[in-house]
Amino acid sequence: MWCTTEVSQKVYLESLLFWLAFVAGLICALGVKDDIRH
Repeated sequence: MWCTTEVSQKVYLESLLFWLAFVAGLICALGVKDDIRH
């Protein structure tokens, strides 16, 4: 198994974006977004 700083940062950013999208979708699904809007 090999790992460089570049690969680590890329994987970290991809996982971070994945969780951000996941949380955003979850919030929309729960309808919390409607409460924040007003």
